[in-house]
Amino acid sequence: MELLSLGERRKWSTFFKSVSTYTLSAVIAGGTFGFVSTLFIFLLTFWVPNQIKELVILVIFLLLLLHELKIIKLKLPQNQWQIPSSWLIYKSQKNMIIWGVILGAGIFTYIPNVSFYLLYIYLGFFYLPNEAILFGMLYGFSRVLPSIIYVLWKTNLRNDLSDFHIIWRLKKVSKFCNIAVCILFVSFIIM
Repeated sequence: MELLSLGERRKWSTFFKSVSTYTLSAVIAGGTFGFVSTLFIFLLTFWVPNQIKELVILVIFLLLLLHELKIIKLKLPQNQWQIPSSWLIYKSQKNMIIWGVILGAGIFTYIPNVSFYLLYIYLGFFYLPNEAILFGMLYGFSRVLPSIIYVLWKTNLRNDLSDFHIIWRLKKVSKFCNIAVCILFVSFIIM
């Protein structure tokens, strides 16, 4: 067993504390937004018969899948905004909370995957809003993972790759997973 120096232990301790804070704030923000967004959709559509909602959701899913495959181009509601560096003036933990809340909720920044829309529309149509809290939390967690993987990859595992190559590979994997999720959503609705 290899012993870590005091400085090395402190570095890893700070890293894990930052990752935990970032993850927890993203998960809480995702759960909160999941509840609020599906509550809004639920209140607008609870009176609509399920057969009509199924048809509408199928059309939306197919359109978003075609958009994701770059067959058609849709204008999707999102902010292509990044957190300004001037906001990150606090200690590390407060900065991690800011990042986690903004990225975890999903609506304040660029939304890289259409599964974000599919998930909340589907839940708002067919489930009670409180059931969307868990899915929102999972979405918030999914927004955290690429950042953590990037940092671990860059610092420990693959220093030989440039930032561009790491991000490009993560983006390709993310895009593939998103298309697979879209296909599963459409398959589930059709069956």
